[in-house]
Amino acid sequence: MINRHIKRQKRKIISLFLVFALLFTVTPVQAAEQPVGEITFSIEKFTIGQGYFLEPQIVPIYPGDTYKSVLDRTIGEEGYITKSTSASGFYLAAIKNADLTGKAEIPRYISEADPLAPSTEVNVGNEAVPDLGEFAYGKDAGWVYSVNGSFPTVGMGACSPEDGDVMRLQFSVYGLGGDVGNNNMGASCLPVAKRESLTKAMASFNKNRDKKELLKKPWIREAYDNAMNVLVDLEEPQASVDKALSWLNHAAASEKLAGIRLSETEKTMQYGETGKLTVVFEPSECAVPEGVRWKSSDNTVAWVEQDGTIYADMDGTAVITAEIGDYKTSCEVTVKVQEGQMLGDVDNDGRITSSDALLALQASVGKINLDVGAMTAADVDRDGEITSSDALQILQYSVGKINRF
Repeated sequence: MINRHIKRQKRKIISLFLVFALLFTVTPVQAAEQPVGEITFSIEKFTIGQGYFLEPQIVPIYPGDTYKSVLDRTIGEEGYITKSTSASGFYLAAIKNADLTGKAEIPRYISEADPLAPSTEVNVGNEAVPDLGEFAYGKDAGWVYSVNGSFPTVGMGACSPEDGDVMRLQFSVYGLGGDVGNNNMGASCLPVAKRESLTKAMASFNKNRDKKELLKKPWIREAYDNAMNVLVDLEEPQASVDKALSWLNHAAASEKLAGIRLSETEKTMQYGETGKLTVVFEPSECAVPEGVRWKSSDNTVAWVEQDGTIYADMDGTAVITAEIGDYKTSCEVTVKVQEGQMLGDVDNDGRITSSDALLALQASVGKINLDVGAMTAADVDRDGEITSSDALQILQYSVGKINRF
């Protein structure tokens, strides 16, 4: 009996050891593959006026990735139609559900480039609605992709992404990508502003966890909306794209903007003088100069440009206002006119009429001589000479076609 009891106890002890071994034995787990970088990725339908199918976003890349595998992870293999099964020869025929309206608003720069180019009014339509792919709206239509502004000559399955790349998958209706700047197409390549830096900035903004809160700030929302509008409009010049980028970057860093004020609250100017007001942002590191809107309460007295430059055009008082978001500040500008100094009033009768224009024209061809005061008044473009251009401007002013010299 004793021996049996001892054997049972041994078996219990062995069982307990086995349980502990199972509980505390660490089973090796294969580590998940880590990203080797990030790229910016977007899918665009700008050439048919439908904006983004996929707004700019930051996408991780992994060892062995191609742009095809990036596409697969973002919209899924079931999200597109291909006519090739090999990865290296991958051909994107269409993206599913990318044309829900079946209507194209083709930019004029495309339709006016060639009598045979598709237009909003005249195009072949899209028989594959709601999918968007080859031959939709144009005989040369289809999907093309660019990397950092250049268009690879191989398919997405044969091109590997690198950290920091900007990859834009774009729908083209003319010139096999020439309408979106594919310079591989020679004469069919149309001039289009480079959007890579702005696309990347938009992707970074979209990735921000606080995006919703940031967009509640009206001066940030204005910059974001402007950037989006500029991005989708292929007719915007490079200057507009560059300004939108600067504006968005400054706005994204200005969450703590607390107010603005002008460098002066009162300003006296002489007629014909040019001055400038500057906006002071509080705190200074939250400056967003691109977002300031300027206006004058009376453009005939003081005209203000959108950079704060003021032109004193007539005796009187005007309030110059600067706004950004829901912040506003102003300066009262008083313009004084000294005797004989009013531009355009050649006969010095206190009015600018066609008679003044005639006097300026006669002086420009040497038919009459003017005294010093009249010469100053007639030289409205302030170039030191009285010409027919001065006379024309005075005439235009007298009939209301222009409101300042």
